[in-house]
Amino acid sequence: MKKILLIAYFFPPSPAIGAIRPSGFAKYLPEFDWQRIVLTVEPRDKSLIHDHGENSYPVVRTKYIDIPSVFRRCLPVTGGKKRFSGRFPLTLDTSLSPPSESKNHLKKVMRELIFFPDQALGWYPSAVKAGLNCIRRYGVDIIWSTSQPVTTHLIAKYLKKKTGIPWVADLRDLWSQDIFEWFVEKSSIRQKLESRMDRRTLKEADAVVTISRPLAEQLKSFHISLWDRTHVITNGFDPDDFSDLTPSPAGKFVITYTGSVYGGARDPSLLFEAVSALIREKEIDRARFAINFYGSGMAPALLAKRYRLEDVVEVFEHLPRAGVLQAQVNSNVLLVIQWNPRAAAGAYTGKIFEYLGARRPILAIAPTESVISELLRNTRAGIASIEVSRLKEVIRDWYREYIARGTVQFIGREDEIRRFSYRNKTRELAAVLAGISGSARSLQQ
Repeated sequence: MKKILLIAYFFPPSPAIGAIRPSGFAKYLPEFDWQRIVLTVEPRDKSLIHDHGENSYPVVRTKYIDIPSVFRRCLPVTGGKKRFSGRFPLTLDTSLSPPSESKNHLKKVMRELIFFPDQALGWYPSAVKAGLNCIRRYGVDIIWSTSQPVTTHLIAKYLKKKTGIPWVADLRDLWSQDIFEWFVEKSSIRQKLESRMDRRTLKEADAVVTISRPLAEQLKSFHISLWDRTHVITNGFDPDDFSDLTPSPAGKFVITYTGSVYGGARDPSLLFEAVSALIREKEIDRARFAINFYGSGMAPALLAKRYRLEDVVEVFEHLPRAGVLQAQVNSNVLLVIQWNPRAAAGAYTGKIFEYLGARRPILAIAPTESVISELLRNTRAGIASIEVSRLKEVIRDWYREYIARGTVQFIGREDEIRRFSYRNKTRELAAVLAGISGSARSLQQ
């Protein structure tokens, strides 16, 4: 059995959505003759580590320098609000809106210098040391790194340079071309430096994987050398996560959103506008209608006041992953909000694949010409739109069905949905790995 070193900053028990993809691959790789070794960070609260693979495969957790915390302690110009919180590194406080133009030039300059290429750079020293130890101890055949954060790729590049082991770079989001670059307040100088590092790093990869065809085309146009080494493997879901869950209806029509909300990007305003109009038109009874947000901060509650939906919208604190999945199964409809829908037509949200596993109708605030809309059409799992009139129509019809039948039927195509199980996604990854390992053996011969 061949061996692969998986480098993932986010890995269970981290609650980050970025932990699901490496965990899914790690679970199913042995079915395709790959023994896996995981290199990740050590959570601040070690009591959270129970069994996330440690009993069946090596999970090497290393310490890291928490650069954001050091930055806050050393530089009072960062202001009073913390942008990072929780018991895991780089857990964003999603109750805050995206940063506006910095009023403090020193703060911005220092952030760009210190957080380059990202806030996870403090993991690099311990990770490269642990990575080399893993390679020596286990005899690794391929290195795989996943971003964000992109520091994982710097670690993998170093390990490849030192050992000659082939490397696959997995990009859940693009690097210097990331459409969400506003979130880190990049200057033109920072953008140039990042683009240069992006090119110099990824050109060393033996293969690059990203999560959609549009992102792959964008990646290839930026990295001409990767034209024949770029692959698409979407995110997925694990059916086992839902196998023991039994629905517990709330006694009213419930739309549920699990994840982060940011003003101007992941913004539920269109949904609130549609629901508010339906209530005014007496198409729905507000006493029998609820919109629940889990782990989204207080932004939805504040926005609800603008639309007079305080009694309809409810915000819940972060739940353990099992609790989030149970909330999804308990719902009538699951909500997807695409990042700045008009600019992000080529990007999926990680949650949409988890929603497929929950087998509940999906309402997506996303353009009709987007990868999310295409996914929902192919699977018949839901509807996507950024038009309030269309959202009103869909919500009204589902609500009427609920009133008549006590439920909203899920009519998804099981054959299409099964394609997105992590077993099948891992099969696709194994095909990429086989091509690389075969090429490596040919070169050695």
